[in-house]
Amino acid sequence: MTSESMKGKICIVTGANSGIGKETAKQLAELDAHVVMVVRNEEKGQKALIETKEETKKDSLDLMICDFASQKSIRNFVSEFMKKYKRLDVLVNNHGVMLPKKQLTENGLESTFAINYLGYFLLTNLLLEIIKSSSPSRIVNVSSGSFAAVRKIHLDDYNFDKRRYSLFKAYSESKLYINMFTYTLAERLKKANVTVTSFSPGYTRTNLGSTSLMMKITAKLSSFIADSSEKAAKHAIYLATSPEIDGVTGKYFYRYKIKEPTRIASNKQLQEELWELSEKLTEAK
Repeated sequence: MTSESMKGKICIVTGANSGIGKETAKQLAELDAHVVMVVRNEEKGQKALIETKEETKKDSLDLMICDFASQKSIRNFVSEFMKKYKRLDVLVNNHGVMLPKKQLTENGLESTFAINYLGYFLLTNLLLEIIKSSSPSRIVNVSSGSFAAVRKIHLDDYNFDKRRYSLFKAYSESKLYINMFTYTLAERLKKANVTVTSFSPGYTRTNLGSTSLMMKITAKLSSFIADSSEKAAKHAIYLATSPEIDGVTGKYFYRYKIKEPTRIASNKQLQEELWELSEKLTEAK
């Protein structure tokens, strides 16, 4: 898989303090991109920034703060970014959580849905104008193969008010929504010279799900078969930089290959219903 120099390119990587996000930021910096590492926790972010600069011997890295559980924080981040930068060539939506218990954000939304999916939706829509003006540009959404386990969509119960909350259900549904968002956004941007793709990094050794005892045990037992964050990040780098996929948009990738969407993910009516719901919940139009 080939990548090309990203010199002069501005890239955002969310969830960049650890795991795949940190490695993606590192590998983009090694390709001479200017990388904005977006994190929730400033202390952890500063540590990741210093480590990444030391490892890459590059100074073309910046740290910015955003809590994706807060729509106000997302809007504030975008405002600050627009003051500092005049272009955005690559947006890598990587942040995500796995929560063992149902939690609500300050906006009254179930946290996994709000952070993993609506965070992507709102951030991307708020940055669309600068992304389009920087074309050819790319949007890369980190998804998961777990989305294929969703057999029925519950847009009328995104908050798990009618159903019993489940870590796996909430996570899988959020990843399904990311893929549906990818397909819809790509269609809307088909004349804008902006590509939108999503991918599954496969089973990876990360901190995701570390708040759950079950996930900690599972990760410990299966760590020997899991990919490293460095290897998983190469998928993001491929979608963000490779000339091999110039113009490829509205696709979901696994192991560098395009995979066909599930019946639910490819349902145009459901895609539009999800988009309308997302606009309503984020007031992003």
